[in-house]
Amino acid sequence: MDKSTFVDAGFTLPELLIALTLIALLSAGGIQGWAVYQQAVRLEQQTQLVMLFLQRVQANAYRYNDTRTVSVIQAGGTWCLREGTGGALSCHEGTGGRLLPSARDVRIAAMARPTVIFYGLRNTAQAGHLVLENGAGRLRIVISIWGRIRLCSDTPPVLGIPRC
Repeated sequence: MDKSTFVDAGFTLPELLIALTLIALLSAGGIQGWAVYQQAVRLEQQTQLVMLFLQRVQANAYRYNDTRTVSVIQAGGTWCLREGTGGALSCHEGTGGRLLPSARDVRIAAMARPTVIFYGLRNTAQAGHLVLENGAGRLRIVISIWGRIRLCSDTPPVLGIPRC
C-alpha cells in the first residue's frame, strides 16, 4: 500500500466536540420536557380520581335517595376528601369513603366551599368548583346545580383538556 494515496477518514476533535455539544443540548431540553409532561400526567390523573370519587358519592346519593356530603380536609401540606361532615372527620380514621392524594405535588388551590353536597332527589347538587394544581398547571372540576361534573383547565390546556 502506497502511503501517498492513504486518506484519513476519521473525525477531527472540533467536529466531535460540536456533535457532543448538540447532543447534550437536545438531551437537556428533552429531559426538561419529560419532567413537565410527568407533572401534567400526575395532575390529570389525580384530578380524574377526584372526579370519580365525586361521581361515586353522587351515584350513591341518587341510588339511596339521600343527601350525601363530601368534605375537603386540609392538614398541613396534605389534603383528602371524605364522605360526610362534622368536626371529627379525619383523613386516616373512621368509616366511610375517602380519597387520599396519590401525587404529593398536586394540591387543592381553590374551592367554592369546603363541602360539596349531592342530593338524591332528581340527582342534583350544590353548585361549586374545586381547583387542583401543580407545576404543570391548574385543573378545575366544576359541579353544576343539575349534578353535572366536568373538567376544564384554568391555565393553557393541560394534556388537551380544554380551557374553562
